[in-house]
Amino acid sequence: MCRGSFNRWRYGPLFFPEVNAQIGQLGRDQLWQEAVALLEELERQQTEPDNILRNAVTSACDKASRWMQALQLMQSGGLAGYSADAFAFTCCISACGKPSRWTDSLQLFARMRNCGPAPSVVTCNAALGAVGKGRRWDLSFKLLRKMCQPRSALPSANAVTFNTAHPAGHHRGAGSLLALGRVAVRATADGRSAAG
Repeated sequence: MCRGSFNRWRYGPLFFPEVNAQIGQLGRDQLWQEAVALLEELERQQTEPDNILRNAVTSACDKASRWMQALQLMQSGGLAGYSADAFAFTCCISACGKPSRWTDSLQLFARMRNCGPAPSVVTCNAALGAVGKGRRWDLSFKLLRKMCQPRSALPSANAVTFNTAHPAGHHRGAGSLLALGRVAVRATADGRSAAG
């Protein structure tokens, strides 16, 4: 699909939006190897791919459940002087969660909370999904409870959060928190409907 067109990108950042779109399509098609090869070709041509391109390749690895490759990309980016942003961490947390490597997901999540960048609600939802796949309802409930606390260091839970945490309802006490959360999310949505 894109192998014959690498030479167009030797001119640098001018073509990055086009490359980014192509990497995005490769990710949707779960052709992570092609996305990684494209990034490596850019690096061989001594074109400096930015965080957006690196994140697009990390996302392609996430979509294909290639957790090791996602982690390697984040690590190699750090070695090349790129700092991983919340999107890169979220992709890695999600990628680790898919094959039930929830402990790796939680380690990344803890690293974010301790060293930055700040996790987004999407990051928290990815961590919830990872521990849910590991059937660790106690940890899902704990994270959900923290997201529902006022003045929490974590972002507030949203509808996706409660849907992701739904299986955690098996944990003692989680059912009432999930029900309360659904009411809060509905009230927020109703408020937006009335205001809009």
